[in-house]
Amino acid sequence: SNAIKSDDISDLLIKTTELQTKIDELNKQLTDVKNDYKYNRQNALKTAEELKEVKKQLLNLQKDTVSLHYSIKLARERSDMLQKELSDTKNKYRTLFADYSSIQKELETKDIELQSLEKQLVAQKETMEAISKSFIELRKQLLDAETSGKPINPNKNTHINKIAKLLGHY
Repeated sequence: SNAIKSDDISDLLIKTTELQTKIDELNKQLTDVKNDYKYNRQNALKTAEELKEVKKQLLNLQKDTVSLHYSIKLARERSDMLQKELSDTKNKYRTLFADYSSIQKELETKDIELQSLEKQLVAQKETMEAISKSFIELRKQLLDAETSGKPINPNKNTHINKIAKLLGHY
């Protein structure tokens, strides 16, 4: 019976050793699981903090996006307004240029007319000078005729004929 007990004790000791080994393994696994849990928890806390920071950045980005959209809208409105002003200015320029061109043509026409009038004026001046000279010569002849008592025949006088031609009488 001692031998049987000794075998039982030996079996129990082996089982105890096996159980102790299993307990040690389970304790090691438990420690690993605890360590993993702590690590994962710390990571989860870090991730939560990072997530909060990302949310803040996201909110800031959303605000900035709204602000940018508003700025873009204002810039488009200003661009449209400037485009309209540019278009109006171009139209005014075209109108002014057309007016300038027509005035320039009119001015050229007036210059031509003025040159023609100047030529006519020069010609009339020359005619008037010739008439004036003829009158002076006629007066001299009249004075000579008066002092000499010899009458002047108006139909045969060259100065009278010249004055009549210059005045366009014949």
